[in-house]
Amino acid sequence: MTTNLDNIEKSLLNTLAKPQNKAEGIILYDYPRRDQEDIREYLGRTSEIIELGAWETAIASAIFILEAIMPLMAEEHRIDFETKTPTELLQVFYQNNLISLEACDALSQALALREAFMSKQETTESDRDFAERVLAIVTNLFHTLANVE
Repeated sequence: MTTNLDNIEKSLLNTLAKPQNKAEGIILYDYPRRDQEDIREYLGRTSEIIELGAWETAIASAIFILEAIMPLMAEEHRIDFETKTPTELLQVFYQNNLISLEACDALSQALALREAFMSKQETTESDRDFAERVLAIVTNLFHTLANVE
């Protein structure tokens, strides 16, 4: 004679045993893959872009570089990254003491600005100082990563 508890247990076991198609609910972020030489070249070009006064382009370039560095950092520290957006991954890096709160905030702001630039929304937050600060943070992350390897 089966009891209600037995039925619940069988139901739970069947639920756990059935492969569920979670792929529909999981979105993988497509991080760019670049080698360290490419990243060094991009960092130099972004400095040149700042000198030209194209701060929005420089911020977008720095974020592109950041997105190439993030998977390398995550892999180095055994952090799952593919299911996290860059903003979420920055929070994980902060929680794991890989970046400061100030760097996390600045990079999150730069990510939001890049998205605004890409969607051609009006912004007033970009200037030379901010572009230089974002590039300095990204450069520092890269050098920290390059020294580990």
